Amino acid sequence: MILFAEFVRFFRQASLLVLTAILMWPALLNAGEIISGEVLDPSGTPIARATVSLEGGSPPSVTAADGAFELALPETLSFPLRLSAQAPGYEPGTLELEGIPSFLEIRLKPTPLFSGEVKVTTNRAQIGETPVTLSNISREEIARNDWGQDVPLLLQHVPGFYAFNDNGNGMGYSYFFLRGFDMRRTSVSLNGVPLNDAHSHGVYFVDLASFLSTTGDIQVQRGVGTNLYGGSAIGGAVDMRTRTPLSEPRLRISAGGGSWGTRTSQIEYDSGLINEEWAATFRYSRSKSDGYRDQSWLDAWNYYATIEHYGKRNTTRLVLFGGPEDTHLAYEGITQAYLNGEITGDKRKDRRHNPLTYPGEVDHFFQPHFQLINDTQLSPDLRLNNTFYFFEGDGYFEQYKSDRWLPAYDLEPHPGPDGEIIYTSDLVRRREVKEWDAGWIGSVEWRHGNNRGQLQAGLAVRFHSGRHEGTTIWAESYPPDTPPNHPYYDYQLDKQTYQPFVQEQWAVSDRWRLFGGMTWTSHRYHMHDDQLKGIEFVENFDYLLPRLGVTFSPAQDWSVYANVSRGGREPAFRDIYDPQDFWFGDQPHELEPEELTDFELGVQHQWGSGYARFNVYLLDFDNAIVWAGGLDSDGLPITANGAKTTHKGAELELGWTPRPRFGARLTGSFTRATFDDFEEFGWDGTAQDHSGNRIAGTPDWLASLELTGGWGPVDLLVSVRYAGRFYLDNTEDLRKYPELKDRPDYIHRVNEAFTTVDLGAKINAGQSLASLIGAKAIVVDLRINNVFDSLYTTFGYVWGPEPTWIPAATRSVYGGLTVDW
Repeated sequence: MILFAEFVRFFRQASLLVLTAILMWPALLNAGEIISGEVLDPSGTPIARATVSLEGGSPPSVTAADGAFELALPETLSFPLRLSAQAPGYEPGTLELEGIPSFLEIRLKPTPLFSGEVKVTTNRAQIGETPVTLSNISREEIARNDWGQDVPLLLQHVPGFYAFNDNGNGMGYSYFFLRGFDMRRTSVSLNGVPLNDAHSHGVYFVDLASFLSTTGDIQVQRGVGTNLYGGSAIGGAVDMRTRTPLSEPRLRISAGGGSWGTRTSQIEYDSGLINEEWAATFRYSRSKSDGYRDQSWLDAWNYYATIEHYGKRNTTRLVLFGGPEDTHLAYEGITQAYLNGEITGDKRKDRRHNPLTYPGEVDHFFQPHFQLINDTQLSPDLRLNNTFYFFEGDGYFEQYKSDRWLPAYDLEPHPGPDGEIIYTSDLVRRREVKEWDAGWIGSVEWRHGNNRGQLQAGLAVRFHSGRHEGTTIWAESYPPDTPPNHPYYDYQLDKQTYQPFVQEQWAVSDRWRLFGGMTWTSHRYHMHDDQLKGIEFVENFDYLLPRLGVTFSPAQDWSVYANVSRGGREPAFRDIYDPQDFWFGDQPHELEPEELTDFELGVQHQWGSGYARFNVYLLDFDNAIVWAGGLDSDGLPITANGAKTTHKGAELELGWTPRPRFGARLTGSFTRATFDDFEEFGWDGTAQDHSGNRIAGTPDWLASLELTGGWGPVDLLVSVRYAGRFYLDNTEDLRKYPELKDRPDYIHRVNEAFTTVDLGAKINAGQSLASLIGAKAIVVDLRINNVFDSLYTTFGYVWGPEPTWIPAATRSVYGGLTVDW
């Protein structure tokens, strides 16, 4: 795995190549024999099709898929021997040998031009240098674990990260919690561009179908971290970065399928370097699935294109991506009767039930993105980065609702056939949005003090505008003389965000580094053009977010860090005022920004074949707008305000690579999230005190184990994941009302702990088979999820007379084929 710290240092070094040879089992050979070895990248990944040659010697050797080579020695030798190695995407170089090893391990460094020369580093941290808690997921790890699932499902090995999916099989609408905070309090960005919705703070990964195939790496920071702009980073920050084009041309076609009617296909083309200054990548993907749950199908396609220009002092990158998605919604849970098979007598059939049975309950959305990123080296110590972005969204979904009060939909009660006044009716409503976002992120990086200091300063600006409209497209008792598709809400919402920021890192000595920064955040909501109620108002939220930290390195491979940071989040718009809810009233709520103080303490150790990281944290959260234990009519958590909570815990991450293609990673976390002070009010005005209770929705204990191994053409993966039990609402399973739990019909409000085991294999079909169709490589992918066929649930809530749960898929099998030309 390429640690991000090493990745950044690529750009600091004057030399673009490091060719290191580790001599193992040294023994002199007689002339005329061979040198065997392998060629690897800095992370230990084998490099295929590398050329290894001996100056003035016999013909060169080309490495196999596992990076292995055998180089014949000439009959006569003259020392020192000059050995050279080169591979597409890596800088060539030479190595002098005073002796002849029995086995030679060669490591090549990637050409910096294609190793992230376009770098958006303002929100990125470096292990061992920046005093924040983080995990890096490399391109190699992404490729090893990607089978077509949504992004959150891939990140479940990150300590403190918990993900689930409405459809049950990992494709469709997916969500995550980080340290007990839902993703609306986590900053999510792509190439540094914020993805959190401007007014709801949500993230819609369903719009990024098959996006992992062109994701270069992901950094997950836990806690406030170095996030200087974008969405709220109370729980943490997830920054995805798309990969840069390959240095050599490549055409890749892949297709796969498996359980629950899942089908994926993709075509991808890399131009390679053109005229030493241009490169491009193009991809088209299609994903379809019936979903594990009934009527939870997905049909989405996605395009991606990046065109890059490399100048002497600057790099410019144009990134385009998007694609329409159609998804039958499945956000409602099922009761215990369905889980136990009490409906039909078949537990496996009943648990797949989706209460949203209306065939038109389908989400249609299209969100094309445009990004233009320029990185300019003004001088050896001064770098300027500018990012311009624009994306728009256009979509709608329909919902069937029974026995609804007509005035709530701006429909008049009216006499029925028998003369009785009809006040309620079954109906179908359509909710539509047309919106756009545009922004600019400008930053300057100045290295000063003989390269001991690094100052970053800049400004992020974001503008959002959206039209929201809801109409009743059908009603069983539609009022006479009322035009069809009658609107019940129709308004315009605009938002402006300004975030100037500054951050400094200073190496006091070889052992001590100081870190500090701050961001001023200013948000302005403006609701206007309300076609039904004529309501217009402006709400402003401003706050300052400072951070301070220190890193101490007692030895070369050890570092200890501590930091204290402030985080904040403005209320989502519909927490302030909800024009889509008739019962909300006509006045906006007076809310304050949420406030967080984050205390972090951690240690990390790095050695030649592995690493170990451990940290503890305390998050003090005020003015919290918290989940009340139910979902609204959009499937989003219903929130209440006025809470004070504490999140504290410990996290562990261990990684070990004893030899190339063999490795292990173990992660674990404990989170205790509790209410210090929270009183929740029901619809009837009754109060319920939750102080001292645990916060619902996320497990206390999480753990994972990943084992990898490769033999010849086969690479295997074993993944084990454990999630502890958690509560479905904020009563902590009626902790304060034990007398209610003594009833024989009581159903506990908990999601039980579960363990899953997944297996994966990648099989290289070999050059002989690939050459039959003129290909460079053919790889077969096999995947078995939930090997032991466990029946478990991943989420739940209490909204109504009894708890409901979201079931996960039983054993699932997937297979795929990838061909490279």
